[in-house]
Formats: sequence, C-alpha cells, structure tokens
Amino acid sequence: MQAELATVNQNPVARSARLAATFRMFSKQWLEDCEQRKRKPIKPSVARDWRSILKNHRNPLIGEIPLSDVGNRTMKSVVEKLSKKELAPATIKNICLVVKLVVASAVDDDGNQLIPIKWNSRFIDAPQVDPTKQRKPSFTSAEVEKIIQTSTGRIQALCLLLAASGLRIGEAIGMECQHFDGLSLHIEQAVWGKGQVQSPKTRNAYRVVDLHPDVAGLLKRYIGDRKTGYIFQTKGRKPVTQADVLKRELHPLPATVGIGKRGFHSFRRFRNTHLRQSRCPSGIQKFWMDTRARV
Repeated sequence: MQAELATVNQNPVARSARLAATFRMFSKQWLEDCEQRKRKPIKPSVARDWRSILKNHRNPLIGEIPLSDVGNRTMKSVVEKLSKKELAPATIKNICLVVKLVVASAVDDDGNQLIPIKWNSRFIDAPQVDPTKQRKPSFTSAEVEKIIQTSTGRIQALCLLLAASGLRIGEAIGMECQHFDGLSLHIEQAVWGKGQVQSPKTRNAYRVVDLHPDVAGLLKRYIGDRKTGYIFQTKGRKPVTQADVLKRELHPLPATVGIGKRGFHSFRRFRNTHLRQSRCPSGIQKFWMDTRARV
C-alpha cells in the first residue's frame, strides 16, 4: 500500500487521487507508520488499542468515506452515533483523537498536511469528560490488610508487592529475578497482553523502587532458590497474564472479605495516597511512582 500511496502523491492529479482515498486505507497506513517510525514509535499495547478503535468504531462508520470528506460535519455525525451507543465520554474522546491523527497523517512530498483542518469542538459537540465522575477505585489500608491476610502463594505476594511499591501491573508481572536485588526493584521492562514484553510506559518509568524489609523478605521467600526467570511465572516459565490472574485469583478475593471487586490499579492508587498522606518527599514519591505519568 505504501507504494500505491506514494505513486498518487507525485503530481496535482495524483494528489487529488490521494485525497480521494478512503479513511480505511489511510488509517491502515497511518497505524503501520506509527509502529515502524524511528521517532517515538508507539508501543505494541497502544497499537492494539488503536487497532481496536479502528476496527470496532471508526471503519464501520466512516471507513469508506474519502479522507478529504472527513471534517467537522463527519466528526459531529460520528459523535452523535457513538453517544447513542451510550459510550463513556472518555471513550468517545479517544475515538475522536484517532480520527484526527489519521487525517493529520496525510501529507504531501514536502511533509505538508494535505487536509489542515481546524477542528471546531463546539460544533462537534462531543460530551466532555468530567474528572469528578471518572471512576478511580482504590483500596483502603484495612482492605489491603484483609486481602493479604486471606490470600496465599502467588496472589498474596503479588498483591503485597503492588500495595507496597505502587508498580503498574505490567511492570510487576514483567519483573525477573535479576531485577530484584533483595532490597529494591529495578524497573526495566513491562508485560502486556498474552505475555508480550515491552519497555516501561514512560522514560521515567525506568527506576529503582525501594521495598520495606518485611515486603522484601516475603518476596525472597516466594522466589526461593530461583535465580532466573520471571518472579511471577507460569509452569512453562512464561510471565503470567494480567487477565488470567485478575479473573482467577484477584477478583474472587474481595468477595470473601466483603470488599467490592476492583482491579490491580487500585493498589497503585492506594500506594500513591499512602505516600502522600505520610508526607513522603514529593521528589521521592514521583520517582518511585513515576507520577509524571497519570496515576
């Protein structure tokens, strides 16, 4: 497809033909470019999310529309249809962002945008994201204590580690034995999806997180004599998957102690709140939590 798009971009007639190409064609090329570019290529997890948005929302609605026709009126129509499906405002915002990125990806041989649209937010009338209504569940100290006391084995070690370190779940299940020095954790990679290893979420996510001696001791006992491999691994020595551990091990736990069902990120919010309430120096808190990214 790259050759096809390049061919139609070499003269005014070809330029018109390029603009007549469909949104579906451009979106596919745009996603491939995002994955393969030298400057800030997107992570596999981001590519998966964007591919899902294109497949489930964008292409069914505007996939066959010429890219030159994708403007404010088209976006307004799309927002209306998405709103009728009762999608969350944040979801609609993300879907609209993908459309804008695809349209902006159309450039001429000199790198200039072929469709320099000025998006009119008032005309498009997408629902606004209300931060006060966004669901950000967390655990309390008492709830964390109950979960640790009623759990055993892998899920106990994982929950305690998450609550005591504030790691993202992808960072925790991406930890290998070599990343734990007996006192602290060296965050160098993360796992997403079905065990795919990638770099941490942000540049600042490469960090060293100190552990309380009791937590470090429990983690040592859980690892035992192992020197290599993932700390939390399957029988086949592969990293466990977030979905499996969440469904089979974490979600059943809160119900046994009368706590509402929540996800792994609730431990990270708990840790961030605990550090803030303990008046931990902000520099250390930001370093440990990588809170320069949204918690």
